Amino acid sequence: GGEEFILLLIDTNKNLAFKIVDKIRKKIENKYIKIKNKKINITISGGISDFSKYKNFKKVFNLADKALYKVKKTGKNKIIIN
Repeated sequence: GGEEFILLLIDTNKNLAFKIVDKIRKKIENKYIKIKNKKINITISGGISDFSKYKNFKKVFNLADKALYKVKKTGKNKIIIN
């Protein structure tokens, strides 16, 4: 039902990452696309993990992915830190 991508924020702790990503989420949720005169709202959901804590990309990626799926199960259009 959607595309997934990674946003890598260098020298950014998870709390600052949350603020940045949530600001992007809020800007996007006020947008829409028009298809055949029908407005379709756009939202994003996100999972955040902290590389400085684990120093292992695979572990960090899996934690962020788990957070994303938790968001999808609990209502979407929000960001969760794992």
